[in-house]
Amino acid sequence: MSTPTPPKVVNRTIKREFFRHWGLFEAETKTRLPLRLAFAGLWTACDREGRFQWQPEVLKVAILPYDKVDFSGVLDALGANGFLVKYTIEGREYGWVPKFLKHQAINGREVQSVLPPPPGDLMLFDEPTSALDPELVGD
Repeated sequence: MSTPTPPKVVNRTIKREFFRHWGLFEAETKTRLPLRLAFAGLWTACDREGRFQWQPEVLKVAILPYDKVDFSGVLDALGANGFLVKYTIEGREYGWVPKFLKHQAINGREVQSVLPPPPGDLMLFDEPTSALDPELVGD
């Protein structure tokens, strides 16, 4: 097995509604994990399609390097609460943020994704507590 390559960090946009997302706050409160900061940080590790390699240890170093937290648990909690989807292609694990393209303006110079897309049935995924949907943001 080769040494994992850290994700290329890309600048991303964060909308002010993110900070009032009730579902994400509730998930963080329930799990006692830093889900809000980790989720926003995860966007910087995603490619232009919202995909990333499911490498908890590598992602932890890139996103929460100083926190003593099990990043695998963070990813699992974000998935269990509908903020991302884990999938496997040819024995390799990946993650995908379903609403990524709805909320990110992709720079035209950003390289095309080299990660495989989620299987077709996951592409129809529409989580009930969709990250950043204004209708779900509390005042």
